[in-house]
Amino acid sequence: MQEDFYIADFSKGQWGSVRPIVEINTPENEGAQSLSADGKLLFFSACNRQDGYGSCDIYVSVMKEGKWQMPENAGYKLNSRKWEAQPSLSPNSDYLYFSSNREGGFGNKDIWRIKINGFNPDGLPVWGQVENLGDSINTSGVESSPFIHFNNKTLYFSSDGWLGMGKSDIFYSTLKQNNIWSKPVNIGYPINTQNNENGFVVDAGGTIAFFSSERDKNKGIDLYSARLTGKSKTAPVTYVKGKIIDSESKQALVGNIEITNFMDPKNGSFSRESRTNGEFLVCLPLGENYAFNITKKGYLFYSQSIHLDSLYSSVQPMNLMIELVPVKTGNQLVMRNLYFETDSFRLLKESFPELKKLYDLLVQNPTIIVEIGGHTDNVGSEGYNKLLSEKRAIEVKTYLTDKGINAKRIETKGYGISMPVDTNDTPEGRALNRRTEITIL
Repeated sequence: MQEDFYIADFSKGQWGSVRPIVEINTPENEGAQSLSADGKLLFFSACNRQDGYGSCDIYVSVMKEGKWQMPENAGYKLNSRKWEAQPSLSPNSDYLYFSSNREGGFGNKDIWRIKINGFNPDGLPVWGQVENLGDSINTSGVESSPFIHFNNKTLYFSSDGWLGMGKSDIFYSTLKQNNIWSKPVNIGYPINTQNNENGFVVDAGGTIAFFSSERDKNKGIDLYSARLTGKSKTAPVTYVKGKIIDSESKQALVGNIEITNFMDPKNGSFSRESRTNGEFLVCLPLGENYAFNITKKGYLFYSQSIHLDSLYSSVQPMNLMIELVPVKTGNQLVMRNLYFETDSFRLLKESFPELKKLYDLLVQNPTIIVEIGGHTDNVGSEGYNKLLSEKRAIEVKTYLTDKGINAKRIETKGYGISMPVDTNDTPEGRALNRRTEITIL
């Protein structure tokens, strides 16, 4: 029985013809694959190879120019002398989950994860620490086939150690905080049977699952799909896709992407670098609002507010072309994630992550002098809005000088309603007109 990878396209409700992935397949077995959300990385399991560390190891291949590159062993930090297999890459490529019988576990096979500290110039992961998911997930039995959903919170896995219906059942658990998980729940009938169910994955919409099962012993193991309902269904997820370029040369840039969840900044925030071609893709749960920033040394940072409560869906993602502006006299940046109390110059706590970025920019570029310009919409009188915008600009300056920035490097000006960038006839337009601009003098 020789195992290879195959692919089929789904279009207009039908699966197309099946074809092998020739760049990956060998005369040996390949199995248990996991794709990155952007489709650029493929992790899989392979056993008893000459470059292996143990009985089975995890391998990785990078997609370049439409072709998978020669797979490489993922390395000794991930693989051990024991059995490592069944990888599942987290949606934003910050962790790789896998099953292993390595030392330090709770049972026959446990679910572990390893931190990914960015990527090298070849697009391969730089590994960090390995950690066991603990006894809230693992038992004295076999836990296998982990799948971390695109919401980065719901973990599906197979187990014969928790109370089940048959040999190996599908369970799910929710991440409460860093590597602390809720008690696993059996997903129940009709997905689980008295036989083995494995390889459970769920789409970004959180409603359609795919898995393998031996429903009929005469037919062996087949692939099945199921519609999820109730608590087994996850919140839908969309993604933000884009490319970072230099605003003048239009050349691709590698920038640091930071996303902060306004409602849960501690657990709902992360940062990562774009790929060497400037492209990035991040998965974000719908129904949440985020501060989105991109930074790179020598450039003004990019600021955006992402509201996923109504504008986007799992099938209508957000696409961005981001032009980073060099630190140069006359250039400007708009701080979209500064928030003040209504009709007030008092800063809200949601503003502090972005203010810290402005502070860092001034520290990293100690010779620049800037103007902080306040702008408002047209609600209220012209005089009132001019005074309000001046006070807001001064409040930002006060934050910076309290942190140690020389006051002589910062000028302030309130423009009020005089320089709108959009119509004041819609809520969306007025929101764009309420802004703080930084100009390099």
